[in-house]
Amino acid sequence: MVRKQDSIYALATPEGVSAISVIRVTGLSISEKFFNFLGIERKKPGVFLRKITLGDFSEKCLILYFKAPRSYTGEDVIEIQSHGNMVIVSEIFDVLENFGFREAQAGEFTKRGFLNNKFTIDEAESVAVNVSASSVEELRMLEDFRLGKVGHFFSNVTKKIEGLLVTIESQLDFSDEGAVGSISKNNIKKEIAVLKGDLDNFLRKYSPFQSEMMKKKVVLVGQPNVGKSSLFNSLVGGKVALVSNTPGTTRDVVRKNLFLKGVEITLEDTAGIRTGQVSEIEKMGMGLTNESYETSDLCLEVFEPEQKIKKKFKDSVLIINKSDLLKVHTKKNALYVSAKTGAGIEELRKLIYKYIKPDPKLSLVTERVYKAVVKANNSIESVRGDDIFEITAQQLRDALLELRYVYGNFSNEKILDRVFSKFCIGK
Repeated sequence: MVRKQDSIYALATPEGVSAISVIRVTGLSISEKFFNFLGIERKKPGVFLRKITLGDFSEKCLILYFKAPRSYTGEDVIEIQSHGNMVIVSEIFDVLENFGFREAQAGEFTKRGFLNNKFTIDEAESVAVNVSASSVEELRMLEDFRLGKVGHFFSNVTKKIEGLLVTIESQLDFSDEGAVGSISKNNIKKEIAVLKGDLDNFLRKYSPFQSEMMKKKVVLVGQPNVGKSSLFNSLVGGKVALVSNTPGTTRDVVRKNLFLKGVEITLEDTAGIRTGQVSEIEKMGMGLTNESYETSDLCLEVFEPEQKIKKKFKDSVLIINKSDLLKVHTKKNALYVSAKTGAGIEELRKLIYKYIKPDPKLSLVTERVYKAVVKANNSIESVRGDDIFEITAQQLRDALLELRYVYGNFSNEKILDRVFSKFCIGK
């Protein structure tokens, strides 16, 4: 059943200068005057090239019209593709507001599609994770969720719970006739154990998706002038960190994001660690180095050839820079590199990826889905004594309620708002 709501608009492409900008509008109450303004007919969906008037100038636009209910939202949807100039886009927005459109809220297009039965809640959420995933690895780990395999699991497990409830409640209905026996109780316990096993396996296989969870932090540490900043610049492919022969050049932590085989990494160059007489600001820099190390996923401790190798950081990986000054590499547990010549830099990238690559067995679902399974699993506990049927039935009802909040047909506006608020505007 299609719901009647306000007509809305949103920019579906990023702001700024580009080849094209796409403005989306949707609604069941789009006025006939607006169709006439675009030079298209309400009854005829299709693709049209039209010149539209925008105040003192005109713009040639590509118009795509999807007639309800055969559209993303289930309503009439029109996409206006103009040149990618925010001045033009702003003028189009003014025209839309003059025709009674209002600006869409985050996720409102997808929410309308859900409310109009164009897709299920998990399909709607998969749109959000597709947009928010920031690496190849994240998309791989979200594959089950995006392709509906997680939804299939929920369908199966809710059917099991419903079947168990039917069995238990039928036992309760005929308990006065002596039909409840020890064998029936044992069967129920076995079924509950299978159900708990399914939920436990789900929680072992999946983790909640958070936008920052896949980022890994790699920190370069070592004494002054061992070439940390030069290595940093080599890895990020540019002169980001200052390089100088003067000890203590790096005071703050210098950061740069980069990708290694689809994994996002925050690489940090830190102040050199040394003893002796140092300035107060250099002490503060060394304090930041220690903080950076404590929160890192991988620590690369850098030395130069003539240094005595004595690591200061636990679990750090030994890197010997300036290998171009050496004829023989004698350290077995070290990677020799040269920021000057580039020797070993590719091997260093491979080493970093080896340490920070994600678990290939791990998959992701949204936090809402994961928390619902946790609550459902916690609702079901082993029951002893004579009240096993009554207590188990209530536990199963509680678990079913949690799972239906995820994949059931519900209209709880607070839950829907929470789900769709995480979408971008225009989706």
